[in-house]
Amino acid sequence: MRVGIRTFHRAHNCGAMLQAWALKTILERWRHIVEFPRIEGYFAPPRQYGLVSERKLSGIRRWRRFVYEVASKVFAVGFNNPSYDRYEWFQKKWLPEQDVGDDFARRYDIVVLGSDQIWNLGLVGELAPSFLGEDIPDKLPHITYAASCGDALPPSSMQRRRLLSALQGFKAVSVRERTFATWLSQESNSHVEFVVDPTLLLLKDDYSQLENIDNIPSRPYLFAYANGIDKSAANFFREIAKKCRLPVIIAPTDAWTRLGLPGGMTLGISPDSFLGFIKECSGVIASSFHGAAFSIIYQKPFVCYKRNRNIGQSRVWNLLNEIGETNRLVSSNDSLNKIASLLQSPISLDAEQKLGNLRVRSMAWLKANLK
Repeated sequence: MRVGIRTFHRAHNCGAMLQAWALKTILERWRHIVEFPRIEGYFAPPRQYGLVSERKLSGIRRWRRFVYEVASKVFAVGFNNPSYDRYEWFQKKWLPEQDVGDDFARRYDIVVLGSDQIWNLGLVGELAPSFLGEDIPDKLPHITYAASCGDALPPSSMQRRRLLSALQGFKAVSVRERTFATWLSQESNSHVEFVVDPTLLLLKDDYSQLENIDNIPSRPYLFAYANGIDKSAANFFREIAKKCRLPVIIAPTDAWTRLGLPGGMTLGISPDSFLGFIKECSGVIASSFHGAAFSIIYQKPFVCYKRNRNIGQSRVWNLLNEIGETNRLVSSNDSLNKIASLLQSPISLDAEQKLGNLRVRSMAWLKANLK
């Protein structure tokens, strides 16, 4: 079959690109021809997902983008190429787009939407029709795999009605958080499957061809992959590292929090170097979903830093709850002794088995609904 994937394959975010690559890899192993059809208006600015159209940027936002690009090139450390260039290289090499134009319906046998936060309507903005499948011809079958709406259900009644209306056009629907699956099933009076993120369908050896360990420290270290942190959080990570008697490398995922933070930061992160840092580190401090996911995949001791009080419905909580590891959610109120102890222990064998069962079930659902 010829399969088109709609997802955040151009987002300058390690997890977004790696989940796209993982889904493509799984489908190609099943002997499908897989492509990422170009989405009109979707470009890849250097800030996180940045799902806006180039032509719709205001003068202020264009200026902010220019300032960031210059700053990232000036302040990127430890790498021969700045982060922006590395993301662009990774996308072109591993996630190339196809401009299919009006041939969309004739080119593909089925379209898979997902994974990641494609149903976070506040995030996708004007690109919602593409990620909700509203512009896909009725005669072209389409499914979702592990779609997510973010850390909370759609906040407005209008967004909820739009999402529920879009479900009617799908052949089958699966989402990445069980709480989201339960809500969608109840509201739509139809079955919505819970499945795991595409990255978790693969094992660590599957990612070896992507890993870049150039400029990775040879001595033991902690790796902090953090989303939306401030200076106090960065300093807390250093306290944890000091307690563990290890240096720490902090790689924020959101560029706007990077500049002005204390030393020891890196702006050179990209999907390949992210995997290298995870592979070679002694433990991980994560505050993002994929920071936790790849700690699990690489069997690394890790903790997840809680950035807000509403952690009970978050993407990270949903993942850890499925495998019985919610004790790894920590905050600055937790003792350093507790955190240091967690950073010496990978997940339990019971958690590994639970994840294995979820992996098998998720792959079975995907394979069955591609037919």
